[in-house]
Amino acid sequence: MKQPALLYSDPTSPVYSSCPSSAGRCRTSTVCISTVMDSQTLKKYVQGQKLANVSTLNLASGITDASFMNEVLAHRLYRAAGVTSPRTSFARVYITVADKYDREFFGLYTIVENIDKHFAKSVLSVEGGAIFKPVTPNLFAYLGQSWKRYNQTYDPRGNPNEQQLRRMIDLCRFVTYAEDPAFAERIGDFIDLDNLARYMATMVYLSDFDGILGSGQTFYIHLHPETNKFSFIPWGQGRSFGPFRGTVEQREQLSIQRPWRGNVRFLGHVFKVEAFKEQYLARLDEFSKPIFEPQRFADQIDEIAAAIRPVVKEESAELLDRFDKVVAGETIEPTEIGRRFGGRPSKPVKPFG
Repeated sequence: MKQPALLYSDPTSPVYSSCPSSAGRCRTSTVCISTVMDSQTLKKYVQGQKLANVSTLNLASGITDASFMNEVLAHRLYRAAGVTSPRTSFARVYITVADKYDREFFGLYTIVENIDKHFAKSVLSVEGGAIFKPVTPNLFAYLGQSWKRYNQTYDPRGNPNEQQLRRMIDLCRFVTYAEDPAFAERIGDFIDLDNLARYMATMVYLSDFDGILGSGQTFYIHLHPETNKFSFIPWGQGRSFGPFRGTVEQREQLSIQRPWRGNVRFLGHVFKVEAFKEQYLARLDEFSKPIFEPQRFADQIDEIAAAIRPVVKEESAELLDRFDKVVAGETIEPTEIGRRFGGRPSKPVKPFG
């Protein structure tokens, strides 16, 4: 079974680790691989160290994804839909820990671009905005006027200024207390509705209940420094394509008119706004052929599978067997650790129809 690990980059290899001997220090090493995904900076122990001009990397283990492709395919889909989304690649990871591992092969991981000021500058082409990483099933609930009550929930990255923090508080107050007519009139002043329509249409297609449709955690929010509007950036797509929460039958019966689970005031409000609803339904219709076409996914899966199968084979016969089945279009049961993370039996991405 794939193991969680801690490492930081060594310049002699694209994906080679070298951890300090102290376990305490190793926990704070510069790229952290966990059962899902985590990260720290490449310059933790080597000042100024970068890889391809990037100072932070995220390595996703894929232990809940037998295909090892969900992250890559989902982020590709978001980008094709016009949603700003992190770029991805694959990495063969080796670990060195003094007196324990000497360039030990730890398996295939997915590299996911970090959402930070470098991402904002290089991908969003802006500087000076604010980035938040919310974790809440009740997005934009008003918690009072003190930012201290929001800080843990909205986890600002970097150092947003007072005006940017106040903007988030104002949005939360507006979402919580505005009646439908006022909400419809002013929500476009706070939220980039075109971004939200594209983001929601793609997320609904991916049947992703680890984001705002369910647990409320796998996304970022960016506040644009010029428009002063918030937009959504997808994150943590390892549970896309429906392997998380509920049965296959339950997910298939969900409505595109109300795709979320539970009572999410923000979504309940925004889906009553005609300006948003029209865009959302239009994007679903627009994307249904060119980018939601099942054959498009099948072609991508075949292409990626040919490239990564030798590395999966090197990991274990068990992982290779599961990989080959899901790539061939068979439904498989989640592993024990997959069930711990809420995994359920699901239809594979291929044939996805």
